[in-house]
Amino acid sequence: MLFLCPGCGTAMEWDAAKGKFLCPSCGTETDDNEGDGIVSELPFTPEMLAKARVAVPTDRYVIHCQSCGAEITIDGASTSAKCSYCGSPHVLATKQESGIPPEGILPFAVDKRSAKSIFLNWVGKRFWAPKALKRLYQQQEMNAVYRPYWTYDAQTQSNWRAEGGEVYYVTVGHGKNRHSERRVRWYPIRGNWMRVFDDVQVPADSGQNPIVDKVDDYDMHAVRPYAPAYLSGVSSTRYILQPDAGFETAKEIMHSIILQEVRRNILQKYDEVRMLTATTSFSQVSFKQVLLPIWATGFIYRDKQYGCVINGQTGAIAGNYPKSGLKIGAAIAIGAIVLAGLIWLLGYSGLLG
Repeated sequence: MLFLCPGCGTAMEWDAAKGKFLCPSCGTETDDNEGDGIVSELPFTPEMLAKARVAVPTDRYVIHCQSCGAEITIDGASTSAKCSYCGSPHVLATKQESGIPPEGILPFAVDKRSAKSIFLNWVGKRFWAPKALKRLYQQQEMNAVYRPYWTYDAQTQSNWRAEGGEVYYVTVGHGKNRHSERRVRWYPIRGNWMRVFDDVQVPADSGQNPIVDKVDDYDMHAVRPYAPAYLSGVSSTRYILQPDAGFETAKEIMHSIILQEVRRNILQKYDEVRMLTATTSFSQVSFKQVLLPIWATGFIYRDKQYGCVINGQTGAIAGNYPKSGLKIGAAIAIGAIVLAGLIWLLGYSGLLG
């Protein structure tokens, strides 16, 4: 499926710099995203969870390009692709709509040029990277990707127990050994804590990704109603993690936040906290699928895979890269020479003294 320009019929694509859809042929701009203005929350019910359990195909299959007639091979989990021959973007709306379709999408705010600039600046600051790597990095393509997430809302009520400590000092010893010692008097404490959570994010693709997870702090207030047009020219995949399994991860996130807040609250009255535990109940749970933007690139250096990702909304960047053994060895050698020189100077000064 294509989102076509109303002026010339060319496939429209999202322009992050302008925040609009743009026709690459005639320059026509439009804000039309086919959405109804509402990003709905779904009830966390057995019926809705059963609807979500749709098998994700893992094989590859072929679609027919509507622009040039070519046959395109698509990965089974992909929901959008570009034609390898004419470059036309295709959005597989039927795959997005199977199971639980996305309710929201966060359009790219960082365009490709800005992403490339952020990326090259990051590469330039990798002092330990080999020189050959920096040349290789500049040849890499930045790929726009929408990553699926589950977001959860919930009301929570927690019963917590802990020990609160009051610090006091006592004087011990005699004469020259007389000094103050710090001690803590512990008291058993308990209480209740209520908290409403909104849009707790859990990756819904293949699970936790150490690199991507470093940049997945998004402003969820900017999420728009989902429309297939946003995927025009952008890679995307559908969810693999089921929403009930994702909620187990979300509960762990919420529980950790609750413990942090309870600890801070206790420390307003006590000096220390220990043995803090809490039992939490969840109610009014709702969820939705949203697509969040990242720029990604990867490469192979000496038979090892490395990659870098950029948050498509904030521009935050994270990645991994190989370290130059030559640079590290040189730094160690220089450090040893400097240390030896300092030792010699200290010894020479001692002889003069």
